[in-house]
Amino acid sequence: MKITNEHVHAIKHFGYTEREARFLYVVAIHSGYFTQNHVRQFSGNRSGRTVSAFIKRALYNEHLKESKHQNNARVYQLTYRPLYAAIGRENLRNRRAHSFDYIKTKLACLDFILGHFGFDYFEGEADKVQYFEERFQIRPQEMPGKTYKGANRVPDTIRYFVDKFPMFLDAARQPEPVPTLTYVDPGIGHLTDFKTHLEAYSGFLKRLPHFRFIYAGPSTVFCGKAERVFKEAVEPPTGQLSSHLARYFSLRMAWDAKQYASLSNTEIEFLNHAKQCFAGEPFESAYKKWQAGSLNENQLVAEIENRSPRKQEIEFRTCLLPRDYSSFGQNSKVIGKAA
Repeated sequence: MKITNEHVHAIKHFGYTEREARFLYVVAIHSGYFTQNHVRQFSGNRSGRTVSAFIKRALYNEHLKESKHQNNARVYQLTYRPLYAAIGRENLRNRRAHSFDYIKTKLACLDFILGHFGFDYFEGEADKVQYFEERFQIRPQEMPGKTYKGANRVPDTIRYFVDKFPMFLDAARQPEPVPTLTYVDPGIGHLTDFKTHLEAYSGFLKRLPHFRFIYAGPSTVFCGKAERVFKEAVEPPTGQLSSHLARYFSLRMAWDAKQYASLSNTEIEFLNHAKQCFAGEPFESAYKKWQAGSLNENQLVAEIENRSPRKQEIEFRTCLLPRDYSSFGQNSKVIGKAA
């Protein structure tokens, strides 16, 4: 991972060693939260006394908040605003309050990053948007986004890649680094959220000529099923693809004909999602033939495959995380305050 000397020196000014400053930078950018185990893993120092001294100093200076969870598990959040400002991230949301599930996911994300520290990670939304737009000519509106309603007269804001799962370039693959996306499961116990995530990303993933996707979780129980779920989302079976396309084309025709009253809320949601999944060629040409009545559902897949300009290079992997956060209790006691 690339961490500039400028950022390391900025954090050292708050009373930390170089190693501690590097760790806090990783936490600030990629997680906001950590445990003592993370400090030990990063530093390679098994001495509980050294780790405790570091955390005690940070708590005393009110740079951290501490929360106590089930089985006396302790989680620390880096909340000190001047420290974030020193590295040019004053408004980063990692220092703000979050839901309990979010915290567990961020801890698991830090597990993944520390276990794969040699990669060049994207540090924020702007980096990701710029890379995919410049390298693959994918427009921001074709990337996974979420609209946040503005208050009063403030306009709505669209944010991209809001899940903030680790994403990096693997330079080991030549001649071009492979964009690698991840989904990190902190120990949820099901794949429902994973399916929802893939639904939001499926249209974007179909636009990438090559990529790697990693499902990371604390148990091997879901690894095989996660791969099947992924393949169904990215490469749906022929019958499923033709059925989805036929439904999309039919609903789109009704929408284009301004028959809005005939569409249910569920159908409108499907239509909006399908517009992202089936944008551009060869889908537009197929839609025109569907409108003209020269193409039926049984002919859809053949039409798409015959006109498809390329085949994707997709690699799916699973990763076993070292800790399961499902045992963390919901109720917690928070000590300290955000600065």
